[in-house]
Amino acid sequence: MVILHKLEKTSLRYNEIKQRMPNITDRMLTLQLQEMERDGLIKRTVYPVVPVRVDYQLSTAR
Repeated sequence: MVILHKLEKTSLRYNEIKQRMPNITDRMLTLQLQEMERDGLIKRTVYPVVPVRVDYQLSTAR
């Protein structure tokens, strides 16, 4: 729920989410983001740039 709250108003990159949640481990954050994406709660956008840029945002179908 905390991750969804962080994404409520804007899209964020992985490191931005991590900075806003300093007590979460990398593994737990990754697992939670994958689960929420699979469940259709968030949208993951990968930009074809070097280095790769990935943004997370709430999906429109909630």
